[in-house]
Amino acid sequence: MEELWSVDRFEGGLAVLIGDDSGDSTVVPRTLLLPETREGDLVRLTDGMYRPDAEATAARREEIRTLEQRLLRR
Repeated sequence: MEELWSVDRFEGGLAVLIGDDSGDSTVVPRTLLLPETREGDLVRLTDGMYRPDAEATAARREEIRTLEQRLLRR
């Protein structure tokens, strides 16, 4: 399976991606991402395009919400 990347940010016509497993960062042209891709989305390189992985993104956002709730209760 392709490596999972997190869209860290957009800088003009570029996208900064961070490898989910490796933590490595890479900068790619924004045109390699689908137009609907947003910061924070998890994407996979498939057929030359970084395509959003909706299921992985939803799971990650839920994981973050759960952690935030736990931290706010302290």
